[in-house]
Amino acid sequence: LMPFRFLLTLVAGSFGPVLALAFVMTLFWAISEMVIKKKGRFWPVIVVAVAGLIMAHNVTALMFAPVLGIYSIGILLLERRPVRTLRKLVGAGLLGLGLSAFFWIPAILEMDLVRLSQVMAVNYAEHFLTLRQLLYWPWGYGYSNPGTANDQMSFMLGIPQWVVMGMAIFLLIKHLGELMTGEKPWEKEDKLAVGMILGFFGVMWLTMSSSTWFWETTKVMKQIQFPWRLLVVEMVIVSFLVGYTVSKLNYWLVAIFLIGLALVSNRNFMRPMTPYLEPESKYADDGFLMKGTTDIAWELAPVDVKSIPPQWPDELGRKFYMPQWEVWVDGKKV
Repeated sequence: LMPFRFLLTLVAGSFGPVLALAFVMTLFWAISEMVIKKKGRFWPVIVVAVAGLIMAHNVTALMFAPVLGIYSIGILLLERRPVRTLRKLVGAGLLGLGLSAFFWIPAILEMDLVRLSQVMAVNYAEHFLTLRQLLYWPWGYGYSNPGTANDQMSFMLGIPQWVVMGMAIFLLIKHLGELMTGEKPWEKEDKLAVGMILGFFGVMWLTMSSSTWFWETTKVMKQIQFPWRLLVVEMVIVSFLVGYTVSKLNYWLVAIFLIGLALVSNRNFMRPMTPYLEPESKYADDGFLMKGTTDIAWELAPVDVKSIPPQWPDELGRKFYMPQWEVWVDGKKV
């Protein structure tokens, strides 16, 4: 119940990331069961989930690959598992890559055939967030425009999410005091929560313009295109911290309070977009909404296409030459 989930579904219509998130959570679950509870039957679940994540949305897979790797190593160290457990996890990941190879190998090998190899579809520097946007930004069904002042969609983390962060930090400070006085030992979940909180603020920094130098020096980051896509990682981290705070407080009223707060704070996000309904002519006459591919900047058009977007009369059409295409009309190859 984070606003970003509603944004993906109701505003952006990005169903690939929504499906990918299901595989991400499956991986966290299966890795935890296999490492912490020593349930070897979850090994094939990891294999299938890795393949599903890559095929559902490769950008989401790119964002979560390091997160899942760090999480796996972290709990392996906390649980003091032998090296063979790490080998099993790596083997599952490699087999998942193999199951999805029919998708990602051609995508890499054939990239030189499309404009994506020559152009940057989205300038990431135009879509950084501000602290104000993360704290509160009005809901909208428009675009993520260059800059921050004109964004017509909301990128706030959510009121209950910030409440959970505050509760988790308070609990850790309290436990730190108990540790220093010798009242209570530092438990594994406390260490994991510290890592999650550090990861939360680290990812939040990557969504803001102060991390520009990191984006410029790390080429793979540019494939994410929109820095605010990293909010999906924040969504997962907060989910862990919800479990941490509720289990530590051992108070079921806290869970009910957080769920109620999430429902109330998200009520405006579930309203129909009636103020944004437009006549058909707006879309027919808008030059930005040209007929063509469904990608952002025609980056999947053949590499020899120079006029973007191509202007063509409907009665003539436009021919794109791709070596593997064959078109037959009335039994004749054209």
